[in-house]
Amino acid sequence: MANQNIVELSIRSFGEYKHQLRIICYEIDLINMVDQLKQILEDCQNFNNGIVNWRDRLISPVQNIDNHCSEEILTWRNKLFADEDE
Repeated sequence: MANQNIVELSIRSFGEYKHQLRIICYEIDLINMVDQLKQILEDCQNFNNGIVNWRDRLISPVQNIDNHCSEEILTWRNKLFADEDE
């Protein structure tokens, strides 16, 4: 089995929620992937208007980085958590 790499990004939106995106991929260039994700996240201005659209925007560029990273082995978990300060 290939080595499993996990990248976790946490984003605060309007100081109320922490949006957590966990990406599980096999045999992928993590540095390039993180750079790509950061750029896309910067371009997304409406996190609260639909996690599905956010997810869909992220999946395509990640898949293009390395063809080993296909839908079958790319798992997304999007969760909203209460603010840690509460």
